[in-house]
Amino acid sequence: MDNTGEKETGKPVEIMVHNPTGAHEIRHLFTPRLGTLDGKVIAELAADPAKWQPHRTFPLIEEEIKKRYSTATFIPYTEFPQGITISDGEVAAAVKARGADACIIGNAA
Repeated sequence: MDNTGEKETGKPVEIMVHNPTGAHEIRHLFTPRLGTLDGKVIAELAADPAKWQPHRTFPLIEEEIKKRYSTATFIPYTEFPQGITISDGEVAAAVKARGADACIIGNAA
């Protein structure tokens, strides 16, 4: 193969390149988006507290949200099951039972 991408036969070579980001097209939203977070109750869920350090990140996330939406309130991740069980229906029911309008699921340090 020469530096033009053609084999020695003189025929073009086809190269397929995949998107390395793993991005997916959003085809539908799962729930209507909130118009604002003012006055909303936001639940926090942590998938892996040891790995993602939510004790460090959630306070920062709360601080940034409070700057824009001063009346937003939070239900800490410590008040819900943690780990891989956060995707269980029981956890979703617990979030709903606590009156959450929104939920932050996981975050990374």
